[in-house]
Amino acid sequence: MQRRLFALLVLALSPVALASQSAVFAGFGIENGEPEYLPGFQLGGRFSPDVGAHFGVRVDLAYQAFVRMGTSVTYGTSCPLGGCAPRTGDAVKLFSASTPLAIFRRSGFAWTAGVGLYGIIESPHDGSYTRPGWNFGFSAPFGRAMFFEVRYHGLVGRQTTRGFTSASLGVGF
Repeated sequence: MQRRLFALLVLALSPVALASQSAVFAGFGIENGEPEYLPGFQLGGRFSPDVGAHFGVRVDLAYQAFVRMGTSVTYGTSCPLGGCAPRTGDAVKLFSASTPLAIFRRSGFAWTAGVGLYGIIESPHDGSYTRPGWNFGFSAPFGRAMFFEVRYHGLVGRQTTRGFTSASLGVGF
């Protein structure tokens, strides 16, 4: 799974992508349908080749993390002979590589919809897996270089679709 995401990162950093518009973004996210997880954080980057005035194709790479409510790093009060070790609570870490299509309005506002691969690490006991997914949302500009974006991400599973909603602020360069 990590090799596939690394390969997508290498492709995204190709000379064609570097000649295009790029951005970094950060924000928060909510795991929909799982009330025991607290809102998490999101960090990511984006590459957008210049393809036209009304449509755009992007490659987004992002990391999100959510911690289960009521869990944290704790230390035992009585230490075994070998010493104390931290115990961590349950968390969901999400790595995503997606390609949304953006439909731009004259004001710079854009509707986005796309597909991608989502690598999920559930710790400590659920393991990791990769799922295909889809996303949709909107992006609104702030001045020349900043933007605000909200997106819903749906991961396609065997029996259910798992969802995440993210809101982020970004800076283009």
